[in-house]
Amino acid sequence: MSTFTLDQFRRIVADAPALAKSATGSALKSEGWRIREVIKESVLGGGHPTAPFPALNPHTAAFNRARKAARRGKRARKGRSPIKTTGMRLAAELSLTKPLKKLASGARYQHFSESQTVTIGFISARVMFLMKKAAEGFRTAITPKMRRMAFAIGFPLRGGTTRFSTPARPVVPPVFRAERSRMTENVRDKVAAQVIGHIIGRPR
Repeated sequence: MSTFTLDQFRRIVADAPALAKSATGSALKSEGWRIREVIKESVLGGGHPTAPFPALNPHTAAFNRARKAARRGKRARKGRSPIKTTGMRLAAELSLTKPLKKLASGARYQHFSESQTVTIGFISARVMFLMKKAAEGFRTAITPKMRRMAFAIGFPLRGGTTRFSTPARPVVPPVFRAERSRMTENVRDKVAAQVIGHIIGRPR
């Protein structure tokens, strides 16, 4: 719950506009950092508490783990990294106990002082693409080689099964839906508190 009412906030800002402008920038950066951390925690924790990630199909999870182990063995034998497609990378991430954990470190925020705004997102176009794909969900076509591997690890596939389906796992939209009200209140309270602190701390 906010410490200051909207009316109180407006009066404080009106009485000290210059101080309020400086305090707003500081408050926005602070809140941008907080939301970035919430996004990272949501990625590492399997989704925001209000929208946890759905579980993978057992076949999908087991197959992805086996494929990852096979790639490690191949790399050890040949001494070089095998080629990985975007789908393979993302599928491997989604099969882990903490899906997408390698992408969590890509969360960033940027403050724009002229417009007094904060942009929160991801560090690179590749990470943004992977997060978008994870948010939408995707399907992976089953090749004959994949079918043989699934049989070898004890998860035989039905003849009519032609794709693995990975469910949608959105991160950013659930965070903003859950945190929107708190973001507004936090910025308002921090601005008002900083302005009042400056006024009280001024020499008489």
